[in-house]
Amino acid sequence: MHLINSYSLAGAEKLVFDIVTGIDKKKFEVFVCSMGNLKDKIEETIFYDLKEKGIKTFMLGKPQRKRRLEAVLKLRRLLQENHVTILHTHCQSPDFYGKIAAFLARTPLVFSTIHSVEGYHAIHESILNKLTTRYVAISETVKQYAVSDLRIPSGKIEVIYNAVDAQKFSPIAVDKNAKLQELGVPSGRKIVTAIGTIHKIKGHIYLIEAAEQVIKKFPDTHFLIVGDTSADSDSAGRIKEMVNAKKLQDRIILTGKRTDIPEILSVTDIFVLPSLWEGLPIALLEAMASGVPAVVTNVGSNAEVVTDGVNGFIVPPKNSLFLAQRIEKLLADPQKANTLGVEGQKKVKESFGMAQLVQKHEQLYLRHF
Repeated sequence: MHLINSYSLAGAEKLVFDIVTGIDKKKFEVFVCSMGNLKDKIEETIFYDLKEKGIKTFMLGKPQRKRRLEAVLKLRRLLQENHVTILHTHCQSPDFYGKIAAFLARTPLVFSTIHSVEGYHAIHESILNKLTTRYVAISETVKQYAVSDLRIPSGKIEVIYNAVDAQKFSPIAVDKNAKLQELGVPSGRKIVTAIGTIHKIKGHIYLIEAAEQVIKKFPDTHFLIVGDTSADSDSAGRIKEMVNAKKLQDRIILTGKRTDIPEILSVTDIFVLPSLWEGLPIALLEAMASGVPAVVTNVGSNAEVVTDGVNGFIVPPKNSLFLAQRIEKLLADPQKANTLGVEGQKKVKESFGMAQLVQKHEQLYLRHF
């Protein structure tokens, strides 16, 4: 059983959906359980799509900051009734509730993936570590964070890099003008896209500041900010206020949550990730798999994927000037943009393939079984 926060399209959840879909069903009976309930039609679609693929899906229905004990006991019952022998938790809340429930249910094996270099607590891990068979870090940078900041023994951590199914992203046959019209962008415009949940850690305010500068030099450029706005309503509100204050409503579009990411990337000229911190972002791998040149901040594991000037550009975080300059460089030099896109696509296919990730998880489980 994989325990996740929700059936959303966030990075950790996407990763889980790919793992459980691709894992060998002759060796494993697979379950997915979320902490909360279904919040919208997209989550509902994912929930039932997994069911149709033969994966049993559950929800704890836990309200935020409420009914903690009830959630633990419900999860314990699910683990016992379904004879779960392996629980794999993802992110902080599932880690906490999952490991306590697994201890009470006497679940033999408990794995835990660390998805970021922020948000975890050494004090919590000093306790949860004792309830964990083995940790998975999604990159070497994340492993270093787990050892140095969380004080988890290095020998208890295995690195399995995040991955994407490259076949979903290239080549994609899309009517570009029709897709742009659907997104509210006039045809023939250059598209700069940022993909990720709207949250202060994603650094969107620096992208808007950069966009203002870029548009002055390249007035045919439009920016798409793709992602759920409900996770951090304060940040979403601030972003909308900035866009309105700068009178950029017709140039910067907040699309909200989308399920057509491959199609959006197929009409994108430049991908931007202005985050203040990251683990190893799935959105970056998806963009590179699509052959889109990427401009990313030097946080988390981005530098393990992007080699500056070779398969993308790396800029300092919280620096809208550097961000604008690199976007302008790619807009002014289509040949350079194409080269970075081709090299990025090659990097993902060689090093971040989904088949490899699924196989490594299978081997991890079987090795400890």
